Amino acid sequence: MTYEQAVEYIHSFVRFTPVRGHHRLRTLLEKLGNPQAKLRFVHITGTNGKGSAAVMTESILRAAGVKTGLFISPFVLDFRERIQAEGHWISKRDLVEGVETIRPFAMEQNATGDALNEFEIVTALGLWYFARQGCEIVCLEAGIGGENDSTNVIGTPLVSVIMKVSLDHIGVLGHTVEEIAREKAGIIKPGGITVTYPEQENGALAVLMEACARRGNTLLIPNAAGVQVQESKLFGTRFCYGNHTCTVPFAGAHQVNNALTVLEIINALEQQGIQIPEEAVQKGMAAARFPARFEVLGEHPTIILDGAHNPDGMAALARTAKGCGLSRPVAILGMMRDKQVEQAVEKIAPLCKAVFTLTVDSPRAMSAKELKDIVSRDCPDVRPCKSPEQAFSLAKERAGENGSILICGSLYLASEMRKLLCPEWETKDPAQKIQKERD
Repeated sequence: MTYEQAVEYIHSFVRFTPVRGHHRLRTLLEKLGNPQAKLRFVHITGTNGKGSAAVMTESILRAAGVKTGLFISPFVLDFRERIQAEGHWISKRDLVEGVETIRPFAMEQNATGDALNEFEIVTALGLWYFARQGCEIVCLEAGIGGENDSTNVIGTPLVSVIMKVSLDHIGVLGHTVEEIAREKAGIIKPGGITVTYPEQENGALAVLMEACARRGNTLLIPNAAGVQVQESKLFGTRFCYGNHTCTVPFAGAHQVNNALTVLEIINALEQQGIQIPEEAVQKGMAAARFPARFEVLGEHPTIILDGAHNPDGMAALARTAKGCGLSRPVAILGMMRDKQVEQAVEKIAPLCKAVFTLTVDSPRAMSAKELKDIVSRDCPDVRPCKSPEQAFSLAKERAGENGSILICGSLYLASEMRKLLCPEWETKDPAQKIQKERD
């Protein structure tokens, strides 16, 4: 089996199965020797910010000398980005070996009519790999949920983390913030420690507090009022919080809140005897990298790539753009039709002087024409485009050398545009290159 065949095999499974729960994955993991039982976890869920928190936490732990695993989704650069050990993507050889190990068990299980889905296969692959690599702590990002998420096959983690809860996947998780918070709270296990984002909506926080009380968890909530911002710019924010002076390498006030959550995660780990020197906290947080999170891809015009795809994420993107002085940007927008498109668009479109819409390469995508009709309610200068190349060419012309371009609406779009705009940097960090040129 080649690497390409292995990835194709993974993608051959259905994205969702009608019956939710963990029984399918537990059956598969048992055949694999229950790799999850050999690992310790920081388990992270939430609507927005969970990927950033996972990446920052892993980077800090690695700087402290911990042998780390990182499980995130979806990917932007390469499928292997989803499964990392000690800061490196799973190798093509290991991915192929993992798929070849899993495949006969999956075939046997599918033959019984209890077919697995794609995320269950990817989760099993990640857990198998982390155990094989001897990872000491795995930063495990949940998929779309909590209680019924495939990652919730683990036992009580070192820390359960609930990032910002807002409305997304409402057809699956619930129709109110409280319902969604209840689903996310499903990762809270008996007798553990839970950390939550500092600015949860009251209804969501009440649900989380009740779940922690019922399951005997200590709940740690960062104090956002205790932050002192020293410097804020496109490439991140330097701030003081308690005894920490850190640089979060992602722009925006919401990323400072994400970083505060990470500092409380570190606090929770230290309470359990894991030694994490302050130098590792500072170095690890500053070194964290995560594509498509207000990622600066270029200057003249300034090009920002962001995976914001729901109302809360779009609102944060708009605030960050304004805070960084990006006045009247041009946007390239592509979205999935199963998102809250109208509510998300109205957060970003009024900020823009022009918007170019695209049909993202996904069966779930909203067409560029449909998206144009929605965007035009808040931004009169909008045009549907046939390709990423056309959209970028028109956006660059409209923005001018001194303007800015926001690319947002979907991580699928982010993946397409990043490969188009910086193919030579596919596994590198454009912001680092730009900063070096500035220096």
